Amino acid sequence: MTYNDGTEFQKKGAALISQESIRLEALKKQGLPEAAALASRCMAESDYYRTLYPDISVDERSRLLAAQMLPTIACCAEKGSAFALWDDKLMVAYEYMADYGQLKMEAPALYRHIFMENPSSPSQRELVETLDALLASGHRVTYVLGLGIAQQYRKNVSVLMKLLRLNKKLLAESEIIAADFTNRELLSICALHGPFEVRKLAENYWLLVKN
Repeated sequence: MTYNDGTEFQKKGAALISQESIRLEALKKQGLPEAAALASRCMAESDYYRTLYPDISVDERSRLLAAQMLPTIACCAEKGSAFALWDDKLMVAYEYMADYGQLKMEAPALYRHIFMENPSSPSQRELVETLDALLASGHRVTYVLGLGIAQQYRKNVSVLMKLLRLNKKLLAESEIIAADFTNRELLSICALHGPFEVRKLAENYWLLVKN
């Protein structure tokens, strides 16, 4: 997979597009606001973000998170490393990722926005130290920055199978792939397709690494 050139990412997504009502597509510029809105809804209701932002409502958390995530999703989409699942005109799932080392080197402001937002947080320090150690050992690290499914589609077989097929290809073709999770159910589903190292960084917050 590449970060500078999105060709390989786009090929993987295009190969999985089907004629069924649920379709997988590379995320385009016009879909960015909807992707940020869906991602923020998925995150705002999690126990981790309830704890992180305890004094604001779910709607306020959702708006705050959408604004925070939009630059990241836009960057991944520009590089061809962001995907969305659609049911007709409704976005029902999303996933976006980046080459960790190239992101750190080539987009330092965005890197700090993603990984250094709260440098005093022990869980954030441990996350960055783990990824930096993998990078320092000469490995290429693909980091899944976001993955989520709209609540009403979380048991939809077609949605789950398309995400599974996409991620099986990513796992097979990535030297190292890592992701953090705030959703225990989603973590459990992804961990079935290991072997993975699963590390608890904080309450309701885990790091998953395949190497």
